[in-house]
Amino acid sequence: MKSIFSKLVLLIIICTLASTLFIGGLAIWRFQSVMTQTAADTLNLTCSENQKKLNINIDRIEKAVNILAVYTEENLESIEKLSDTEYLDTYTKSLQSSAIQLQRIPREHSVYSCGLIPTYQIPQQASIR
Repeated sequence: MKSIFSKLVLLIIICTLASTLFIGGLAIWRFQSVMTQTAADTLNLTCSENQKKLNINIDRIEKAVNILAVYTEENLESIEKLSDTEYLDTYTKSLQSSAIQLQRIPREHSVYSCGLIPTYQIPQQASIR
């Protein structure tokens, strides 16, 4: 009788361990796949939000460049004059002051005030070839 009892106890222990290992392994596998998917979703959401912010900044930069390009085209007398360092310094300071004045216009009063103009330094020395 002892032999049958020990065999039953051993069989119950083996079945319990096997089912525990199976369910534990299944839980670990499922947890890993859920965490991978959650991480991917979080990363995609973060990238999407940052992409929108980056696009807004790029649009502002583009507007600033276009405004300064129009100003430059309207106020540049000739390209040949840029070889004169005195004229180049005066013209560069003029561009800088225009950019700073543009920055001071509140955004709600002007479509041209984009908030990023003063962050760009106009080079002091330009080489004309």
